[in-house]
Amino acid sequence: MAALRRCEYEALPADGEVEVGDIFAGIQAKPLSGVTWLGWRAEPLFFGLQKLIASCTLNESVSKDGDDLCERVLEALEALDSVQSARLLSTEAYQGDPFDVCSRLFSTSRADVGSKGLRCLGAAGAEHFRRCGFAVLEDFLPATVAAGVAGLVEASLAALPDFQDDGMAWRRPEPRNARGDVATWLRPGCRPATDEVFAEHVLPAFRLLEQDLQALLGLRGVSEQQLAWYPGDGSQPSSTATRAGYPSTGAPCASGCLSARAAARRTWSRGAACCCSSSAGACATRCGPATGGASPSRAGSGEGRTSARSGRRPRGARASASAFCGQHKRAREP
Repeated sequence: MAALRRCEYEALPADGEVEVGDIFAGIQAKPLSGVTWLGWRAEPLFFGLQKLIASCTLNESVSKDGDDLCERVLEALEALDSVQSARLLSTEAYQGDPFDVCSRLFSTSRADVGSKGLRCLGAAGAEHFRRCGFAVLEDFLPATVAAGVAGLVEASLAALPDFQDDGMAWRRPEPRNARGDVATWLRPGCRPATDEVFAEHVLPAFRLLEQDLQALLGLRGVSEQQLAWYPGDGSQPSSTATRAGYPSTGAPCASGCLSARAAARRTWSRGAACCCSSSAGACATRCGPATGGASPSRAGSGEGRTSARSGRRPRGARASASAFCGQHKRAREP
């Protein structure tokens, strides 16, 4: 069997009228021997425009005269009238269909999802998560709970940059030259886990979500929670996907985890929506705000960030939880 390589390409549209799906259809129609297209996704470019990210496998055993298939594909992309420019993003040995690889994380078959009695995700959300790599959960936390969390954080951090002696063990994650957030672990018997809004609302909501995920996925039953505050001045860290290895024997490991995030602000008229998403690398569960007319999916894609506002007063808080998985995994192809 010939060795295959998996390549990922980026293509920028020639103008704002070009649909990225049309770019993919155009490159698919090109007669490129040894190239099998796997799929594509759209990513933000600027001012509402999107760029194409397309992936394919290359079988170089069929190439002639030592041609570099990577270069041939790149030249074919750049030759399209709908493309302004293109580049090769990555190349690696092909390990199999990405959806099949990612599906090894799921311990429950598709037919059995409906019988699990999922109280948070629900059968529809679980199926959407399995099929598309993400699922949005409306009203994960009520608006009153989100406001309660924000108020608690504002009171505790009122003396910033100094911390008050109020039982909440805030810490400053590194590197400080690149981030302005502060965080504290939610530990049993300690603030803020013992505060009413966390003990009766936030932590039970995360536990319910964890139970649903435990019923679907190969989780180890190990979890941790923290509360973080972001200043809203652009100094919060960006959330980037972590890359785990491919599933192998299914033996327990601690290198991959699912993470759930819910953001909170006093001014929200709606609660926090939970977006469970599978991103490039490790599978992740993310929660974001559903503010005003913004859709939960938009909030989830923003990874729960608060809107930018200046000043030293606390602007946004985020509670998060992580549950470690029982096996390595990679995301499915979008």
